[in-house]
Amino acid sequence: MSKTSKIRVQVWTEHFLGTSIKCREMLELLETMDGALWRPDCWSECEPIRSIYGPDVRSMICSKWTEERDGGVSHYIAFKKKKPFAEIWASCWREKVPALNSISFSFDAKAFATAEGVERLKTIILSFIDWSQAVYATARHTEQMHWRIAQKTPMERLERMDWLTFFGKPYLELFGGEQRVLSAPCFRAQQISGGVLLQASERPDSPEMTESDQTLLSLEQYLEADAFAGENYPEVPCRVPIFDLSETVTAMNYDSDASDKSRFLEPLIIRDPGTNAPSAVVILSKD
Repeated sequence: MSKTSKIRVQVWTEHFLGTSIKCREMLELLETMDGALWRPDCWSECEPIRSIYGPDVRSMICSKWTEERDGGVSHYIAFKKKKPFAEIWASCWREKVPALNSISFSFDAKAFATAEGVERLKTIILSFIDWSQAVYATARHTEQMHWRIAQKTPMERLERMDWLTFFGKPYLELFGGEQRVLSAPCFRAQQISGGVLLQASERPDSPEMTESDQTLLSLEQYLEADAFAGENYPEVPCRVPIFDLSETVTAMNYDSDASDKSRFLEPLIIRDPGTNAPSAVVILSKD
């Protein structure tokens, strides 16, 4: 294996993460997860990631994470650890157009090379699934043979099955129910955190993952391949679940009078009937 091999993790949620509480919880997790092994050295809102991280900058990070601009909130915060290597990118979004919020990780794969390391990795992933109330999460080794890149986000497609994949309630409904997903042909299927975690093989760098793509392709076929970006994507759209993205959409401007606020209903998300992708957001009043 390459000395630069990484474990790549992505976690996606329907929920808005750009609050002070969520920021403080995220920083606490980053500082303490895996016995504080991955406590960040640096942070930044963009590359290069060079600002020194420590307890004295938590308030500054939370302020930037929650800052409202032009009536919306959309931010990226990046963190970096030198040894062992890790980079983390967190994003929050509440704007006029709905979007999933997310956090992603790139870890030095050597840190999880032992059998015990696999369980440590899963514990990290599960902690961020819980923190974000995720609808979808995935983890893979960079030597994984099954590899497919597709533009856009899970709102429009799934790129592929990976070594570890979490499906929340919207995907369980899309794939025919919890029991059907739990019966998927894989090394282990677990009911967790309001969804199902599928582990394709014992390890992310096992031969089934690094020397063959058949295990993951078989999982895609079982779940129904039209949810995954195929060779004709994006001309042929993927089947996607119905997401509740109401937390990620800004409401109409109105004054602070409480009686005025009651005039407005929750944002209505209009979706394309063919792809189920959001195409418009409507704010209705009771007038």
